Amino acid sequence: MTHKIFFLTIFSKLWSVLINLIFIPLYVDILGVESFGLITFYSTLSTSLSILDVGFSTAVTREIAIFESNSKIKIDRNNLIQSVEIIYWVFAFTVGIVLLLSSDFIAREWLNTVTVDIDTISNCIKYMSIVLVFQFPISLYNGILIGISKQNQVALLSILYMTLKNAGVFLIIYFSNKDIELYFLLQAAVMFFTVFLFKRVIKSFIEPNLEFRFSLSHINKIWKFITGMTGISLITFFLTQIDKLIVSKTVSLENVGYYNLAFTVSGIISQGVVVIQSFLFPKFTELYTKLKLNELMTLYYKSCNWVSIIIFPISLQLIFYAKEILLFWTGNEILTHKTSLLVQVVTMGATFNALMWVPYFYLLSRGITKFTFYQNIIIALISVPLIIFLSNKYGILGAGVVWLFVNICYVLFSIPLIHYLYIHSGTKKWFLESIIIPFFYSLVVFVPFKYLQIHFFQSIGFIQFLILLVTSGIAYIIIVPQLRFYFLNRKIWNQIHW
Repeated sequence: MTHKIFFLTIFSKLWSVLINLIFIPLYVDILGVESFGLITFYSTLSTSLSILDVGFSTAVTREIAIFESNSKIKIDRNNLIQSVEIIYWVFAFTVGIVLLLSSDFIAREWLNTVTVDIDTISNCIKYMSIVLVFQFPISLYNGILIGISKQNQVALLSILYMTLKNAGVFLIIYFSNKDIELYFLLQAAVMFFTVFLFKRVIKSFIEPNLEFRFSLSHINKIWKFITGMTGISLITFFLTQIDKLIVSKTVSLENVGYYNLAFTVSGIISQGVVVIQSFLFPKFTELYTKLKLNELMTLYYKSCNWVSIIIFPISLQLIFYAKEILLFWTGNEILTHKTSLLVQVVTMGATFNALMWVPYFYLLSRGITKFTFYQNIIIALISVPLIIFLSNKYGILGAGVVWLFVNICYVLFSIPLIHYLYIHSGTKKWFLESIIIPFFYSLVVFVPFKYLQIHFFQSIGFIQFLILLVTSGIAYIIIVPQLRFYFLNRKIWNQIHW
């Protein structure tokens, strides 16, 4: 992996976060909180669909990475890609038709609206069905490009898509009809253009197979892995999205907007981990396939350590300065008052969740899906009743507490089991290097800064806040040996061995 690809991937993820953060308050301002709640309902459907398709896309990425490492003939790779592509499009149109036919029911019986007309909501859901049809295959195309180590193209396409989706759509709405229906029509156009570009880019790297026929043998080869991943995806859907669906039924669209806004803020943490996903999973798979197990374990522990070093300072800053960040970001005191505590709760949950990603990639690289499947079944049986009860009793905050509880359980129980069953050692090493030491570094730096802010600057402006972040960030770099080593010696590439 070159420096250019690594930094371009980081930039694409940062751009995705930044452009969302820029345009979300603008959409809230011109469309209203309730219409924004409708946008977040679409985001829930979109994320749910992405989770449900992860079985095929992850299996394809893994299989292509194996083909590349073993120099398989291109016709095998092409037949696999084109066979899975047919399945994807059939499923996408099926989902789209089901959502289209359900639009009136969802608008009238599920969502709770005050200011947005029922017919408008129904029309928006119809447009959502079109968007989702074209969105679904993109994860497959993403997986194909990652599998053939074209992360550069994935990053560039992601930057273009996020720019059109946010800035392009906003400019058209702002200078024309500030209408929620127009928003979803434009999203459909952007998604169609994006999937067309992905297809064209893949064709430039994957030679077309002139004798193509649907190949069941290639599907059967990865079917066991797919079924395991699909089982995991279904349960993961219940764990990560069922709360949002329940909330969309039990509270108003306005509060749905607040709830998803809090998750948008905490999503900054997961973006820090997503950066390494496109590199780690193929690399783990390659090392395991080549039986380079010592290298695999070295990369595993270093990756876990680096994830913690990255996410802990971000998490603490979001928790310590939730009110200030929300107010600076949105300029809306009512929104800040209703959302700040929830942001702190879901940020803690997102932090524990991010710690599980590298162990999860490790299991998938070995083709192990059973553990995650049974783990998530147990968690789902506990969490779903809790979400229903607490969201009805305490609203969006109750649902957020369940999210935190679920992810604490992951770290406390799943990590020791993963190391006991599949790594056979290293549990203490993982907790020490991935939680205790990195968290101690973060506390040593950021707690004193928060103490000083509380006692000397009870009310801080935006410039003062930026100075505080930069100063504490520099202190963190000085305190953490890995960061100090990187910035002083510029040898991070030799250390982590991508």
